[in-house]
Amino acid sequence: MLASVEMLLKEVTIMKKEGAIMKKIIRVKGMTCKSCEMLIKEEVEELEGVKSCDVSQKRGEAVVEYDENMVKIDKIIDTIKEEGYEVA
Repeated sequence: MLASVEMLLKEVTIMKKEGAIMKKIIRVKGMTCKSCEMLIKEEVEELEGVKSCDVSQKRGEAVVEYDENMVKIDKIIDTIKEEGYEVA
């Protein structure tokens, strides 16, 4: 499962002194408006280790910057799914 999830994501790694900061683009289906963007952004940014989450309904994606030593991508994806959205 992890391998298939990783194939769906673009990855940029920026190494910083305090850990590995990852930036990933997650394809999200089911967003219909700005409220959807705000909900996903708020829920994902509440996760410990997430630095930022930029969500675009128009592009159908969430760009998440996070410390992979503090939170795993699977937890971020699960958080989006728990809000009723599909991760493509």
